[in-house]
Formats: sequence, structure tokens, C-alpha cells
Amino acid sequence: MKSNNLTAFELTAESEPGTLPRILEYFALNSTTPSTVWARRNDDGSQKIYIEVEGLSDQRAYIIASKLAGIFTVNSATYVQNPVAELDGKSLKCA
Repeated sequence: MKSNNLTAFELTAESEPGTLPRILEYFALNSTTPSTVWARRNDDGSQKIYIEVEGLSDQRAYIIASKLAGIFTVNSATYVQNPVAELDGKSLKCA
């Protein structure tokens, strides 16, 4: 689905094998395919996850972020509508 509306989700979670699939399942259940998924495991055992999705209303993004925050391995979940293409001040570039 092509849209000018972009939503970015930023999550901090425990770095466990089932965390990322549990998170992505919420998008699948909403018939939504993320355009970007980025995850990095930190030395402290946490995981930083960034997901971009096109075409979500603010209300739908809020509901998804709330459900993501309810996953027991997720420590925090936030979202931004129409974000600048940066995460933690660093450009997202895949090597």
C-alpha cells in the first residue's frame, strides 16, 4: 500500500529468540507489512527494534504501540507519525 503517511515504531526489549517474531505478529494480524525492520542486540542483554509502516492512521498506530508495549519481553514501545529517517541520531543505512 503506497501512502505519504509513515509511522515509525521504536522499541526496547529483552534480547530473547521469540521477541522479534512476537512483535512482527501484531503487524501480520493487522494485515500490515512493514517497509523497514531493524533490530540490534546490545551488550546489556536488551534489543533495540525499529519498524516503519506506511498507511497507518494515528489511531491504528496508537493501538499497535499499546499492544506491543504489552508483550512481556518489551520494555518500551513508542511511535512517531511521519518521522525523519533517523534512529538515535544516526542515519539508517544497511551495509
